[in-house]
Parts: sequence; C-alpha cells; structure tokens
Amino acid sequence: MTERVQKQLALLQSRAYRDRRHAPEISPEEADKHFPERALASEARRFIYALSTEKQAVFHGEDLFGFNRYSTGTLAETRFGNTVIDYEKILRIGFSGILDEIRARRSSADLNALAFYDAVEASYAACFSSAEMYRDAAEREGNVRLAHALSHIPREGARDYYEALVFLRMLAYFLRLGRCPHLPLGRFDVYMKPYFDRSIANGESEEELLELTELFFIAMNFDTDLYFGIQKGDNGQSLVLGG
Repeated sequence: MTERVQKQLALLQSRAYRDRRHAPEISPEEADKHFPERALASEARRFIYALSTEKQAVFHGEDLFGFNRYSTGTLAETRFGNTVIDYEKILRIGFSGILDEIRARRSSADLNALAFYDAVEASYAACFSSAEMYRDAAEREGNVRLAHALSHIPREGARDYYEALVFLRMLAYFLRLGRCPHLPLGRFDVYMKPYFDRSIANGESEEELLELTELFFIAMNFDTDLYFGIQKGDNGQSLVLGG
C-alpha cells in the first residue's frame, strides 16, 4: 500500500469529508412529489434534478477520480438495483456510441421507444454537463491527468486503464443519482483486462496500476452512506473474479 493509498484510506475512514456536503435548496422529498411514477420522462427529470443539486465538483485529498457528492439529497425510493450493466460495451464505445445506436433506431421506433430514447438523450446531456464541470475543476486544480481523461470520456470509450477506472467511478455516481444504489461490478477482471494490457504496453508498471486500482476502490466507498440499503461491510459493489 503506497503512501497515497494510505492517506486516501485514512481520509475515508475518518469520515471528515462528509462535512463538505450541502443540503439541496429544495428537499428531495418535496421535489419527488412532482414526478409521477412509471413515466420515462419523469425518470429523466428526476435524474436531471438530482444532478442539478450537484453544483460543484468535489475532490477528496489526493483524488484522481472525482465524482463525489456535493449535495446530501437523494430522491426517495430505490428504482432498481443489484444490476450489472454492460460495462464492457459502455467502456468501449462511450455514451456517444449509445446515442449513435439510438439515432439509428428512431426511424422504426414506436411512440414508447421514442419516449425512452428522448429520456436517454436528455439524461446523457446532463451527464455531459457534469463531466465538463469536473474537467474544468480538475484543470483549475492542476489535476492534469483527470482533466485529460475527461476531455475524452464519457463521450468516447476509454483509452487506457486509468480512463476505464474514471469511467467506472463516473457511472457509479450517475447511476446512484438515478436511484440505483446497489451496483455490482460484475466480471471486473475480464472487461478491465484490455485496458490494463494497453497501459502496460504504454509503459506503466504493474505497481502503478495496482495503486490506481486500490485508489479506485477507496474512491468508490466515498458517499455510500447517502444511499438506501448500504450497510457496514456491504456497499452494494460486489464483483466476480475467476468464474
């Protein structure tokens, strides 16, 4: 465990970072009353509202990932959880790849599908704005590596192991704001291996990538106290290794 990893772990365990959070201007409970259930457009509006309460980029200590909570607000009721998304695909093609697929399907889509596609596009637009906020903040703070990564992701796919880790951290942030608190990481070893190999080929050492991995899993534990069903020893982020 490197000195940087030890510092980040100590910061996480101290819980001092929680003092930096702010209450939203409108309570999540009050905002929740304005979103009828089971409407795709309403789900997109809920998510966009939740992202709108995250008014500033937040970094903790020697933070290489960002996407920490500024607001204490969470919309009531878990929408879905214990779901392993297609990490391999999203890391490979990015949000722009998903949007390209949507646009190709619009000409043959029915009204329900079109409503879903509209909701996805609106949600992704909010995600892009959030990523740009973090990119700009990283540039101001001299976090060159993160700023460089966020000039590419999430619009495009990850190019190396670090960018793939940042993308995963970002996805957890977005999905949790979308009321999905339990986020198993699935076959992390399988979908991350190509990015690990690429970084090794680019001259990074296994020790450097191990440090990034440890820092990533520490970062994934910031803010878990804000979400429903998270408890000591179970942060909803289980993964499968080795079959």
